[in-house]
Amino acid sequence: MMNIEEVGLPAHLLDHDYFRPVVYENNPNEELTDEDEEVEVLENVRVPADEEVLEEEDPEENPLNQVPVTYRLIPGVHHGSRVYIDNLGFKYYKREARINRIYLVCERQKSRVHDYCPCTASVSTEPVDNRIRIRNRHNHEPADINLHVPFLREAIGARGIDPENMSVSVRTAYNNAIVQYPEAANNYTFMQGQRRWKRMRRSRQPNGGRIPEDIHELAEALTRPENAAYSQTLQTPPSNFFQQELLVNGSSEGIIFANLDAIRRFREELATVTTVGIDGTFKTVPATPADLRSFLTFQVVFKSVSFPMVYVLLRSRTEETYVTLFNIVPQILPLNYNSIRFVTDYEKGLMNAVQQAFPESRLGCCWFHYTQSIVRYCHRKLNGVLDLVKRNPEAARVFRMVLALPHLPAVGPEFISVFGEDYRTNNYLESFHSTLLPQMGRHPNIWDFL
Repeated sequence: MMNIEEVGLPAHLLDHDYFRPVVYENNPNEELTDEDEEVEVLENVRVPADEEVLEEEDPEENPLNQVPVTYRLIPGVHHGSRVYIDNLGFKYYKREARINRIYLVCERQKSRVHDYCPCTASVSTEPVDNRIRIRNRHNHEPADINLHVPFLREAIGARGIDPENMSVSVRTAYNNAIVQYPEAANNYTFMQGQRRWKRMRRSRQPNGGRIPEDIHELAEALTRPENAAYSQTLQTPPSNFFQQELLVNGSSEGIIFANLDAIRRFREELATVTTVGIDGTFKTVPATPADLRSFLTFQVVFKSVSFPMVYVLLRSRTEETYVTLFNIVPQILPLNYNSIRFVTDYEKGLMNAVQQAFPESRLGCCWFHYTQSIVRYCHRKLNGVLDLVKRNPEAARVFRMVLALPHLPAVGPEFISVFGEDYRTNNYLESFHSTLLPQMGRHPNIWDFL
């Protein structure tokens, strides 16, 4: 027997088995078919060990010698399907319906892993009548069924296809579902719930989950009414989130998204905005269509809080593409562009496009990107600047002065100076993009992304 003192467990754990390792009998990552999932979830027949002494059964208590009287319905594996369970625990599937009767067959008539069972049954089409009549007896014992698991599985699947839950993670959906059905939590793992979630999402995605091959095909898919769940906002009533395809010289270069209802609602507040940040990210760009390269966001700063207003999936990052985009943005987002200060990184094409599309506005570059570029240069082994800064106090002082240069009034390169500015970086954009990564993952499915 294990000496508890030698283990050294805290006192509040001594009477529990939290420290015991979890042993999985099956590989949880293995893909399941519908029938496999049904067997895994609903069937857990207890087989006694050879040495276990069984009590003598009363023949009248044996389910094989009894006739079922009533039934109840539980959710099936397929969304919206139902399985019939009689009061003895036998399970039936629907075969057909005629006039006022529904005809059922034993589950083993549709099973590939069990022997055939000749039992059939019928029930009334009236929901209030839960009586069941059978023909032919079962030739097997009823399975040990956890009646809570099917409801947990259905709840997870329903959350997966609910338009209001499109931005909810599978972990959050699973945790919320097991709160509703705690009795099923021990018999339906997170990995099973995750497979269910993904399967339901794929089944409800346009074209059965098929991914558009290019940006133009994606834009066409988003214009179809049957795909409204992916082109509209989640608010009630919904409005169009997909705005238009970005065409440059007849070539499809991007997809533009914006919430026009929110823009109209806050039109007066938007008229007072004086700072706009523009930046792109690459890690959360969907893997397909393969021609997608970046995800650009156009954010306004109002009372020290940034709000993303326009989103663009882009194929290219050329100056011509940016200019075309920025000529469309004022049609979507009404701002006093003559008094706007744009904050960007040091991407040359983006900077030139802002100056060309908004000549009356001011352009300033992000101080964080400036310092980041200087530090990266110093870390290059070939130039030896970092070693010099570490050894020489004067060099270190000059290095810090170079980093602080943008805080001086602009004399020379005016884009570098952040002197007197309320917002010296576009870190709010970087923060927004960093929050997308844990929610979406790297290069997600385009339908999950939307």
